[in-house]
Amino acid sequence: MKARGLLLLCLFLTGCLFTINQPLVGPDGTAAFFLDEDGRYNVFSEGGTLHLLRGGELIIVPAATVPELGGVADWAPDGRELLYISTRLESFLQTSSSTLARITARSDAEPEVVLQSEAIIKDAAFTLDGRVAVLRFGEELLGTLDLYDPTCDAFERVFDDVLAFRLDPSRTSVVALHVDLEGPVPIGRLARWRLGEHDPEILADFVLGEQMLEIAYVLSDKILLDIDPTGQWVAISLFDQVFIDPQAEEEVPALYLVDTWNRRVERLAEIGFIPVFSPDGTHLAYITSDDGDLGYAIVRNLETESSVQVPASEGASTCFWLANEELGFAFESDDDTQRMAVVNLRSGERTDLVE
Repeated sequence: MKARGLLLLCLFLTGCLFTINQPLVGPDGTAAFFLDEDGRYNVFSEGGTLHLLRGGELIIVPAATVPELGGVADWAPDGRELLYISTRLESFLQTSSSTLARITARSDAEPEVVLQSEAIIKDAAFTLDGRVAVLRFGEELLGTLDLYDPTCDAFERVFDDVLAFRLDPSRTSVVALHVDLEGPVPIGRLARWRLGEHDPEILADFVLGEQMLEIAYVLSDKILLDIDPTGQWVAISLFDQVFIDPQAEEEVPALYLVDTWNRRVERLAEIGFIPVFSPDGTHLAYITSDDGDLGYAIVRNLETESSVQVPASEGASTCFWLANEELGFAFESDDDTQRMAVVNLRSGERTDLVE
């Protein structure tokens, strides 16, 4: 099963995409992710223990576990601690509890529960003022985005009817895709809201297809959205193929690049998801496919607007930057688990990280 098969199967059969087990790299280059009890990596975790990849060394954090669905949500700006989400399901798409926890990035650290919710905690991020931005989904197909202050257990509403969000690099602004259902067709408004201000800044509008509204709530925000370190560029995946000729009669996510400084929107790929910007903000990587089956990675130079296929990336189901010239991938194995590897973009050499 390759990129499209993996994505669609998880969407329609498991409901495990609330929090993708996407490796997240902190400010000092440490990658955090969960491995199962056999030490194997799975993009869509079904239980596991937090591991840190630091300087080529794999460090286990035994106290940080997810019994079922879960993944790392965010690193603190100073890289000392991280947030992770754990969700239990009673049955298909029926949640019994969702927990947001924080833990210091050390092997002997103990987690601290930040928030427990009967609604699904889809994503969370540290703000600069000590609060946590939290996106939650209840019984509705659209979520609510709040700023949560753990010290006084208080919520401040940012947006209703949200599909995905990310904090910008300054951590003083929220970029969210929220939905306007008042007109004849649903509009997805990509908006930036600066903490402490009243009115959001609209960055781009998209007509949303039925597919996007029906399944976006189970898609991890890290599949859909990323912001570059400068705050100029936003990459967003949308299921919009109901408005163009679909490939292989399947609806798949298309990738858009939004230049927020110059108010331009460019459609980069008919198939494109898991967009990730390089640490220096000069390149964008994403997973795509020619036939809707075999996935591979593309890297776009944002300065020259040129794009190249990454050598040795065929069969990749996710990607993440370890450094400006090192792109990490998960490749699916025959037993439906993934192996993790890194490709040096200059030499094309691929090195296994986690078997």
